[in-house]
Amino acid sequence: MITGLSRKRSIECLLLVPVAVALVYCTSRFITAGCVFNGDFPLYLRQALCVWQGDAEKVLHDMQQMIDMSTYQRYSPVLYPWGSPLLLSVPLKCFGMDYQAFKITETVFFIGALAVFYLLFRQREKNGLLPLAAVILLGFNTFYLYFCNYVSCELFFLFFIAASLWGIHRCYGNGQCRSGALPLLLGVLLLFTAQIRTEGYVLFASLMVAQLRSGCRGRRLMLPYLSAALFFFMLELLFPQRLSQPLSSLGVCHTGGDMAEFAKLLL
Repeated sequence: MITGLSRKRSIECLLLVPVAVALVYCTSRFITAGCVFNGDFPLYLRQALCVWQGDAEKVLHDMQQMIDMSTYQRYSPVLYPWGSPLLLSVPLKCFGMDYQAFKITETVFFIGALAVFYLLFRQREKNGLLPLAAVILLGFNTFYLYFCNYVSCELFFLFFIAASLWGIHRCYGNGQCRSGALPLLLGVLLLFTAQIRTEGYVLFASLMVAQLRSGCRGRRLMLPYLSAALFFFMLELLFPQRLSQPLSSLGVCHTGGDMAEFAKLLL
């Protein structure tokens, strides 16, 4: 006997299949040959290459020299955080300097982000059609599909944001406070997300709010922060961590610098 609940679940599963197929088709149509060699792309790939070559200090020295000798210095990091280069280093090792492989890798992470968002919404919403509708609106948005044809950190960041929120909900959602390996993995996940874009550090504020709402206290409260700190120190030992103007990546100092430059030009 099929109940109303199982009937709804069956409808959701039947709808997920054509949505997934249509999403794969649409993302593939946005991927074209070649690449746009500007913006963040060259430094991301050079850092990904140095993961295997072991010459991170040379990349740091070359970038610092280029910025110091530049006639007109706008904001440019000496090195980007190592999250995206580490992710790009895998297809780089497997396929070489293949731009299609980089784009497909980012597209896979984009589809993965939609899957995680669906699971997250599904846990909080009893009607499964509403999370599916939200994922459809997000997945077929041309703004995100547009980034499938570029090598950047946006789609990586989207996936790890979704995974981090899902992990926070699993550990501290619905009044629960987990212990063991899951909170430790959560701390590493949040720190790695912040290593893709520095805005990811805001996730630790979300973690604190979730912990307070769950009534988490004592050793369980500190588990994700301890694992995040250990992971950060490990990255410090393996790779140089340096940004020329860290606050500029958050839009704090860059505007003021531009205004001062425009004032000089006017005077």
